[in-house]
Amino acid sequence: MMAHDPWSNLGFSADINLTTTWQVFAFTFAPHTSDTNARINFSNMGLAAGGSFYFTDVSLKPGGLIGLKPG
Repeated sequence: MMAHDPWSNLGFSADINLTTTWQVFAFTFAPHTSDTNARINFSNMGLAAGGSFYFTDVSLKPGGLIGLKPG
């Protein structure tokens, strides 16, 4: 998500099922636009009933290149 006006999504959004058990999530995406001032946004947590949410070892890692499809 852009960290400035117009606050646009850069190409990734996901709904996940949170439980009382620790879980590991891994996502891969290619942004549809680039921005030098972006942020990760964990949103809509307030829509869940009660409790606290804990995140650990959140990281972003560069991926490979997406080339042309064969043919």
